[in-house]
Amino acid sequence: MREYTYYFWTFMFGSFMGVIIETLWCMLKNKKIESRKGLIFGPFNPLYGFAAAVLSFSFRCMSEQTIGRMFLIGIVVPSLIEYLCSYYQEKITGRISWNYQKFRWNLNGRINLIYSLMWGVLSIYWFSYFIPIIDEAMPFFYEHRGMTIFVSVMMALDCFISLAASIRRKQRQKNIYAKTKFLKHIDYIYTDELMDKIYPNSECVDEEPK
Repeated sequence: MREYTYYFWTFMFGSFMGVIIETLWCMLKNKKIESRKGLIFGPFNPLYGFAAAVLSFSFRCMSEQTIGRMFLIGIVVPSLIEYLCSYYQEKITGRISWNYQKFRWNLNGRINLIYSLMWGVLSIYWFSYFIPIIDEAMPFFYEHRGMTIFVSVMMALDCFISLAASIRRKQRQKNIYAKTKFLKHIDYIYTDELMDKIYPNSECVDEEPK
């Protein structure tokens, strides 16, 4: 339970920080504020959460914690997660949230060298500053297992509803009728207009996933 608690709250913290980073980046790049979250409920981006959890695991497994290793792992691990997230998002929902085809040195438009290097820099900060903060906060969460269980259930529901709404959006575009009350409820609540507001960067992909 302690291991699960540690990586779950690392995931939560990373997911929240991901939204902060994406929002600030959008403000600097596009001069506007827009939704950059990955789930319908709450300011969370699971891609950053998974990257944070795996990076933290890698950090704890390091025999020698040097800046060079942090940077290298910070390039490889998040880039791999980013590629897989893009691939499966396209495969399951028929949409993508980012496209790097216009960048040089990109791989199928899912990752590119510049952002991979930025992942490396962010990972050094994660290893150096944020993991110690998380380690200091862990005793509180170890003592409050009920909180971990409750938030885990809420996060699982958030992921489930977000995925269901995205899949139904794809099905509606293919004129697939909702056959159950649950799916009809999803269609009624999570309309295309609402999904556009939640995921303004989501683009429909007509071609088969690469």
